[in-house]
Amino acid sequence: MKELTIQEIETIVKRDENRIMEAKQTTGELTAGMQSGCAFLNTVGGWLFFGIHPKKLTLLGQDVADQTRQDIANAFRKFSPAIDLSAQYVEVPDKPGKYVIAIHFKAPKAFDAPYTFDGRPWVQGREYHGPNAPRNVRRAHPPQQPGEIQLGENHAPRGHRQRHQ
Repeated sequence: MKELTIQEIETIVKRDENRIMEAKQTTGELTAGMQSGCAFLNTVGGWLFFGIHPKKLTLLGQDVADQTRQDIANAFRKFSPAIDLSAQYVEVPDKPGKYVIAIHFKAPKAFDAPYTFDGRPWVQGREYHGPNAPRNVRRAHPPQQPGEIQLGENHAPRGHRQRHQ
């Protein structure tokens, strides 16, 4: 993938945080960011940025040490199936030593999804319990949160199927 410029990052960010862009202030929110990345992999793809104020959508940048790079690389290894991801470190003008970290998550091809992060599938920042979720996370009960997908009786675990009279 082509290296992003700070102007391209600003253009993406100006579209506002939405279904295809997630902004985190620092990699202190690495786990939440990667859960959003997993949601991108399971839907339409998108960008994850660290070093951007999530409410004001201003470029703050953050310090990037070797440990930061290692933490991100280790987080990449928690995706299943394995996927080729890379982080771009773009220096913020007028803030020497501060970087925006950009990670692009490609939209899935047919039959690629669901992806999991740290053993759990995610969609729109929430754990995914839809019909294509791995068996160990499927739910057979009615949705508890708006937008959660309810499974039909044929998807209920053995012994929990309702009988029709």
